[in-house]
Amino acid sequence: MKRNNLITRLLFILFSVLSIILVFNQTSLTVKAVGQGDVQTNLENVNDGVTNWKAQTYSTTTNNVGQIPLGGSAYLDYTFGAARDANNNVILNGADNTILTDSSSASATSLTNSKINIFFNNGNKYYGILHQGANSYKGGTPGNASDSSLDFAMVTGISSLNYSNFSILKQLKYKVYYTGTENGKSVYKIGGFISNQGIYAEVLLRPDASGAPIVQRELYLYNPTSNSKKTFQIYYGEDTDMDSTGSNSSDDVPIYAIGNNQGLYLYSNKISPTNSSKLFITNNVTDGFDNYMGEAFTSPYDWSLKGKPASGTAGTLSSPTLKYNMDDKDNIGDYARVAGSPLLYGIGAGGATVPIVNGSGEQDSAYALRWKPTALNPGQMAHYSSALGAVLAGYAIPTVSKTYVNKTRSTGINQVGDKLQFTLSVGIDGSSWNYNRLLDTLPTGLTLDPSSVKYVWTQKQSTGSGSDQHDVDVVKASGSVPASSITSNQIDYNSNTNIGDKGKYVVTFDATINNKAPLNLSSGGYLTNNADFTGHNVINNTGDVTKRASVNIPVQIPNFSYQFTNQIRNDTTDPNGTFSSSASGSQGDIVEYKSVLTPSGVDYLKSGHFNNTLPNGIELVPGSVTVNGSQQNGLDFDISDVTSNSPLTVDFKAKITSINASTVSDIANVTNAMSSSNTSQGTLTSDNADLNIKETIPTTSFVEVPTTIDFGSTVSIASDRLLNNVRTDGKLIINHSADTPFTVSVGYDNNVDPIESNGNKLITSDSDNAMMFDQSSDDGTSSWQPIVVSPGVSIKNGGFSGSYNNYDLSGYIGLNKWKLLVPANSKAGQYNGKVTWSIYDTPQ
Repeated sequence: MKRNNLITRLLFILFSVLSIILVFNQTSLTVKAVGQGDVQTNLENVNDGVTNWKAQTYSTTTNNVGQIPLGGSAYLDYTFGAARDANNNVILNGADNTILTDSSSASATSLTNSKINIFFNNGNKYYGILHQGANSYKGGTPGNASDSSLDFAMVTGISSLNYSNFSILKQLKYKVYYTGTENGKSVYKIGGFISNQGIYAEVLLRPDASGAPIVQRELYLYNPTSNSKKTFQIYYGEDTDMDSTGSNSSDDVPIYAIGNNQGLYLYSNKISPTNSSKLFITNNVTDGFDNYMGEAFTSPYDWSLKGKPASGTAGTLSSPTLKYNMDDKDNIGDYARVAGSPLLYGIGAGGATVPIVNGSGEQDSAYALRWKPTALNPGQMAHYSSALGAVLAGYAIPTVSKTYVNKTRSTGINQVGDKLQFTLSVGIDGSSWNYNRLLDTLPTGLTLDPSSVKYVWTQKQSTGSGSDQHDVDVVKASGSVPASSITSNQIDYNSNTNIGDKGKYVVTFDATINNKAPLNLSSGGYLTNNADFTGHNVINNTGDVTKRASVNIPVQIPNFSYQFTNQIRNDTTDPNGTFSSSASGSQGDIVEYKSVLTPSGVDYLKSGHFNNTLPNGIELVPGSVTVNGSQQNGLDFDISDVTSNSPLTVDFKAKITSINASTVSDIANVTNAMSSSNTSQGTLTSDNADLNIKETIPTTSFVEVPTTIDFGSTVSIASDRLLNNVRTDGKLIINHSADTPFTVSVGYDNNVDPIESNGNKLITSDSDNAMMFDQSSDDGTSSWQPIVVSPGVSIKNGGFSGSYNNYDLSGYIGLNKWKLLVPANSKAGQYNGKVTWSIYDTPQ
């Protein structure tokens, strides 16, 4: 009995042990990847935006190198692994055959194989950006490329953040390699299975879409549906070393904050940054890092720590750090450091700020990035990204951007009628860049406010010293963009400014979302506005390059939308031509306008009031207005029930009266617009119809003057007599092209051109009353005025005004408008004389 009990207990204990082992094994092997094929299958769940990936996973797989031009024979190159030979020459393909080999950590400060490597290619010579391990070249030990950098790490606990504990590459199995293209540039990725987490990972190198020498380092994670929820925090670390010699020595340079929590930068030269190459790390990418920290690389290495105090009496550092799952003020790294502040400082014993060094007392530059903790459920994907930009001495990186804010509403919804403020900026890293042109053509749906286009050029300058050093913005120039640079809803501005390192040139302007926007949206429901920035390196000028920045503007489609066109043609020069947005003409030409209002959307236009006030320089041709083909009196009338199937069409003609070169715009309006849902739509405004009036050389001339003013005949008597004219032969016709006041006058000179017969003057004395003229006036009255020599007498009191062609003034000078003084005892004979006609502009 006792024996049976003992056997039972032994069996129970054995069964329990087996159960524990089975349970333990089941827990640790949640997901099992069977090989590279399984990795490839699961990576299909990762949407990284590249559509033409080609697997390069073979037993003989080697790496490839992508290139981003800096200018001339200089490039920023990117790859996985080594990319040079023993003589420091760049090898663009096949330098490293270890990129699919499992990574290992041979020491506390190294991690081999598949490492991200970004470097300068200067005339085919390798110029490193990251620290390179010994013999990290083809034919040597290529797997040592970038060996001291951490790359991506998945941290799950408080253990020391080193290569062995948390490096993703250290745990990445069944590696696969892909090549592809995006925007015409090479993209590369290495994928694999994170064996200790059961998660699939993809590390991707993607050049910046702008064409600038910037490379995005991206991590995609996919948690398969068969796995459990995983909680972790992603880090990224690199040991920087800008070196053109190919050595594996350490650098000793400061690191600075970009400002606005965007990242950090450093130079290759500690003493003279102005003659240095430059490296910067930013989070200006989708899913960029949340925290960053400049570090002094030290051994044994913990990437969550900043380094060691330079002074042995400073003790250990208390701040800043980047510990796992902690975000108190001491664990946010260099977050909130102002622009230009040096990052290799920390808080030591007693709260003192002290310099940070490595174990050798040098500021061996490195940095760490951290993202917020992630809880990744089965079937979910996560994405992390950062950008590395770098430029050689003598070259510049122009970083361009275009953004907008809605000045009308802050709801995040853009509507027709909203005013948007756009900001177009180009910032420079590296050497000086000549910014010579900005071209921004607004899309249909936006109306530019020409008076709002402003610019400001700022340059950062360093001030302070030690840990208090920082940058300040100094305004170099500001003002309004010249009006000559703004035409036809387009900005074409030649700034011609040399912008230095950390300089920025910003142009701002306002634009209104107009009624055409809903009719011109993309399939995604937005307008796209592009801006092109053109310039060149000042030192190594290899010609102009153009960088483009774009912004998408989503627009809500209203229930009532409309198209309100206003077009013009010149009926004098092209009476059967097509209507367009502009036409040209000269004084006297007849132009025809056509305005068409077409509602769209759910609602139609229930009622409103149409009006069109013509601009100066043209006048309405009477009787020319039609509405939907029917005669209309004038351009001011009520309208109703305008639908998409029954639009409003207003047609009229105008005469050009101006002789001056100018462009006049005609705009039609519908005020008090009410839609069919009884919603007020305010004022509907048409497109501009622009008339380019050509200059007409002013002409003031007589077309015809009377040939004879006949006073009849009389018998000589003993007293003076005044004779009225009995007829006037010929007409008085003038041309006066300018639309200005003018005077027509007549004069008589008894000394120069007297009335005489056979040499006998009719009037022998100088008398202002020799001839009289009946001067008219606007009020219908008249008065007799003596015809004097100069300036003569105006035929109408107050003169005339306006532009006239073949203007007939004969009615002012006809029968009984003249009187002639005949002195007593005048000799018999046929007397003839001359009068002088004058026409001249009068002061306004």
